[in-house]
Amino acid sequence: MSEKNTLLKKANLLHILRDLISDDIVYKDEILEVLLMDCVADHINFVIHLMHCKDFKKIYKGDYVIVQAPEDMIDKDFHWDVLEEMGLLPKKGYLYAEVLKDTGWASDYRVMYPEKEVSLICHDDKKNFAYKEHKVHYMDMEKVDDSTKDMLHSRIFCNIVGKKDHGTN
Repeated sequence: MSEKNTLLKKANLLHILRDLISDDIVYKDEILEVLLMDCVADHINFVIHLMHCKDFKKIYKGDYVIVQAPEDMIDKDFHWDVLEEMGLLPKKGYLYAEVLKDTGWASDYRVMYPEKEVSLICHDDKKNFAYKEHKVHYMDMEKVDDSTKDMLHSRIFCNIVGKKDHGTN
């Protein structure tokens, strides 16, 4: 994203925040300056997205999500037909993933941090589950519903038990 676009978006956000903060606040301009001081483009875009979002769902550590498959992993870390055969293809071009953490410096998980580290659910050469860590923006994740979460838990459990039963773990 170019610096010009970032500055334009910061100006838009400043205008929006100025309208939200009461004029009775003595240090209104200083508060706005502090709020925008280290605000990076991803954070600004996330705030704007939230302002226009009608069905926002918080994503917590351990939640399952659907994310777009990274191009560099296709046919290297998984194959579409194998994922479909394993029941792990949410839709063409996308993978299931488990949220591991946010990518910020804080030690605690921050729900609203705009970038998350996820564990993509892939497969190995023997069609066993394999996991690949990947960073993804909050706006590029879709939280799965409870029935899909249950299905993933069941398949992961069966895969683990199956390996133990066959002496491969």
